[in-house]
Amino acid sequence: MTIEAGPTGLVDRETSSHWDIFGRATSGPLRGARLDPIVAVDHLWFDWRAFHPGGRVVGIDRA
Repeated sequence: MTIEAGPTGLVDRETSSHWDIFGRATSGPLRGARLDPIVAVDHLWFDWRAFHPGGRVVGIDRA
């Protein structure tokens, strides 16, 4: 499923169903369906390093 931001919210390309930010289809052929949640965590390098002291931090050359 490919979800894009449309003028009225999130819409999937395949069925044109509209989705809310909680993963519920609010209209279209999939109305009433719910997406499985995915746990995601956004960390900064120093935050990750505090919990993984033996880990290696690798830089990116942006030349």
